[in-house]
Amino acid sequence: MHTVKPLIGLTGRRGRGNVLGAPPAFEDSPLEIYMSEYAQSIFRAGGLPVHITMETDATAIVERLDALVFSGGEDVEPSLYGQAVGEHSGPFSAERDAGELALYAAALAGGIPILGICRGAQLINVAHGGTLIQHLDVVNGISHNDFSVPRSRRSHVVTLKPGSVVHSIYGESVRVNSYHHQAVSDLGVDIVNTGSTLDGVVESIELTGRPVIAVQWHPECFADDPIFQWLVEETARSMITRKDHAA
Repeated sequence: MHTVKPLIGLTGRRGRGNVLGAPPAFEDSPLEIYMSEYAQSIFRAGGLPVHITMETDATAIVERLDALVFSGGEDVEPSLYGQAVGEHSGPFSAERDAGELALYAAALAGGIPILGICRGAQLINVAHGGTLIQHLDVVNGISHNDFSVPRSRRSHVVTLKPGSVVHSIYGESVRVNSYHHQAVSDLGVDIVNTGSTLDGVVESIELTGRPVIAVQWHPECFADDPIFQWLVEETARSMITRKDHAA
């Protein structure tokens, strides 16, 4: 029996041709930039990854997707959570913020599963009225933003809340990598803290009653991380439910 693979959207970022060493006439040419490990992880888990350009209609594209992943990247503009720009904040992309917030709203309305990664976790919290810590210093010997080590290095432990989705995926705790200088602060409406580090930094959140989870680390950097298997399996269940409702 042929099984339809779930179509899972991936957000990216915008850049310029000079990052590719483009010739002078194309140095300022706009690029859509996607880190391939996100798509590779989804594909290995049994999903069908598709990159979402910034030139899109959020509602129209979400109607064709079965799930959505918000990837890492720039800081979320602080005005979106009622703060001024801090000394260590940035860079920002107002275009990306607006586009992803529209995608998130459409995905929630459509009832499809959502996974946020790093910036994606922060964006989801902000979308629900939460705030962010604009810069993290080293606390209790934990550094959250040491970019000098390999991305596959598992630098610290996140303790996970019993009864949460991430607890069902990883167990009581998981050792993760760490490449973020910001993090969730005040939780948004219906957002639950489901995992944190020894220094109290929130590393995992979930939306109450919905298939929406987000992590501060980068699981795509690990081979066959089970969070992508969860996403594909949850999406398959969601597809059946939505099909039954349509019928």
